[in-house]
Amino acid sequence: MVWKRALLILIKPAKIWKEVAEKPVSALILLAGLILPLSALTSAVNLATDELPSDVLLFSILIYVLTIIGSITGGGYLIWRLSPRFFSQGSYLDVLNLAAFSYIAVFIALIVSSLHHHLDVLKLLGLYSVYIYWQGLTYMLKTPVERKTGFTLISAIILTGCGYLVNIIMEAVIFG
Repeated sequence: MVWKRALLILIKPAKIWKEVAEKPVSALILLAGLILPLSALTSAVNLATDELPSDVLLFSILIYVLTIIGSITGGGYLIWRLSPRFFSQGSYLDVLNLAAFSYIAVFIALIVSSLHHHLDVLKLLGLYSVYIYWQGLTYMLKTPVERKTGFTLISAIILTGCGYLVNIIMEAVIFG
C-alpha cells in the first residue's frame, strides 16, 4: 500500500494526498518500509561507480540512509513546530508523511541519473518533489493558499539543512 501511494503520488499528487490525509501511514512503516529501502538503494546505486572498498562503501551507505532519515524526522519535527506560524494545522505524523512522500521524486531522479554520467541532468527532476510537497500542504496541514509557497521554501531549507547537519555529524563519528 505504501509503495503504491509512493508511485502514484508522482502521477496524481492531489488525489493521493487526499488519501494520505484521510489515513496517514504510520511512522514505522514510512521509515522502515519506504525511506530506509529507497535511501539504501539510492545510495548503493550512486556509490556503485565510485570503486570504493567494501567497508567504506557500507559506511557511506549507512551515512546516506541516516542522513535522509535524520532529515525527514528532525526536519519534520522543526516543520511541525513551525507550522502554526503559517496558519497550518496537523500532527507530527502528518508532517512525516508529507516529507517522506515528497522525497520520492528525489530518490527516482538520483537513481536514474546514477545509471550513466550523461544522465546527470536528470537530477533536476528531483525538483518535482517541491511541487509534490506544495500540493500536500493543502491536504496534510491545511495550509492556506497564500502561505503555501513561503512554507514550502522554508520547509525545503529546513529539510536540506537537517540533512547536511546529520551528514556532517555522521561522517565525523564514523570517519573522524
